[in-house]
Amino acid sequence: MDIGCGTGDILHSLPHVRDVGFDINEKFIATVKRRFKGRGEFVCAEAQEYTFCEQNSVDIFLATGVLNHLDDSACTKLFL
Repeated sequence: MDIGCGTGDILHSLPHVRDVGFDINEKFIATVKRRFKGRGEFVCAEAQEYTFCEQNSVDIFLATGVLNHLDDSACTKLFL
């Protein structure tokens, strides 16, 4: 799961994995959907609003370049 996936650049560095990415920028989500069609699910949503229902199906959580954009309260909610 890629929290704040942006345009999906990290996917160039990962093996062929199914990514679940979300970001608050609609243009970024449109770009990642176009660039990496078939590599996962990409949603325009805030971290605290997004619900991923499949329990135990996420192996790794990424939050690259995201925490510096959040206040302490939002960071705490993100990791609880």
